[in-house]
Amino acid sequence: MALVVAASCFAGAATGGILPVATALLQTRFGAARFGAIMGCTYALMGTAAILAVEFSATLFDLTGGYHQAFVWLLAICVVLIPISALIDRRTAQSMNLLSPAVERFVRWVDADDEGRGVGPFRVAFAAIWLAYDALDLALGTTERSLDWFPHPRDPGLVVVQLVLIATGAMLIWGRGVWAFGMTAAAARAVEGFVYFPLNDFFLGSIFLLLIAHSTGGPFRDDDRGGRGPRWVHDVLLAQLAFIYAATAILKMNPDWLGGGHLFVRTQYLVVTWGWPYPGWLEQRLAAPPFDALLAKLAVLLELALAAVLLVRRPFWLGVGLAVAIHVFGAFMTNVWFLSATMIASVVLLLPKGAAPA
Repeated sequence: MALVVAASCFAGAATGGILPVATALLQTRFGAARFGAIMGCTYALMGTAAILAVEFSATLFDLTGGYHQAFVWLLAICVVLIPISALIDRRTAQSMNLLSPAVERFVRWVDADDEGRGVGPFRVAFAAIWLAYDALDLALGTTERSLDWFPHPRDPGLVVVQLVLIATGAMLIWGRGVWAFGMTAAAARAVEGFVYFPLNDFFLGSIFLLLIAHSTGGPFRDDDRGGRGPRWVHDVLLAQLAFIYAATAILKMNPDWLGGGHLFVRTQYLVVTWGWPYPGWLEQRLAAPPFDALLAKLAVLLELALAAVLLVRRPFWLGVGLAVAIHVFGAFMTNVWFLSATMIASVVLLLPKGAAPA
């Protein structure tokens, strides 16, 4: 116990001392003009290094049975970095400042306003779609039955998560407390995915909600911008959409999908199990693997085309047409409804209607 108390005292003194010293050093070396940008980059690197250090130390512990080697390696890294830090004098710092236009552009981008204002309507549409989903899920117990098909009492934890999602969804539609309720909804959706049912839609929804939470600037903007949110949220949402379609298309480039086997199994399951209402002529063709293979290849091409449209942000009509074609197909052919509605709304509301912004 004495060693724990002593270690805690030393750790507290070290942590309490390094924060003000590091702040003073950054201001002295790099000046006040770029203090914010340098401070942000510094602590981003420090946080990354801390995460990697934990993993590194744990790996060495598993290999050696102790932390001795971890301390030796971390001490060696400090021995190398100390003289490097001493070499950064005022002149070096000034030259580094001259090489930081990328940092300045990043700061300007983060602070820029979203002139398109498409994120607000998207927030409302996204929240409305998933509010309907969560209300039906709670009423019908679909996620609960996915965990266990046999009759059983409802998991109270899952019920609480669903109630939180319904409440936060309603608040996001209303537009009050967007940051607080968006972050709460993102956490609840992540819990639903990680703890209760690992559905890709839940993980994707959590990322969407994290971004939506910042669509009004969050707690980091204390000035009135005339209702305009930050541009970076809009840009990141579009980049995420482009990545989703590109990654999905690339992952489908395998024999199981391109050969039509995946579509064949899904469509025949819907026909046999649920009596899915395909038109007679379509049901006959879906029973033939070559036709399923043709549809599968077409789906990959459409997703790659939509990824390209989202990347260059034009033309609007083509992006919307591709999204509708892909997701109406996905909803009717494979019984994927709420995600399909979400993706169509994303493209319609986020893709610029005019020329792509500079």
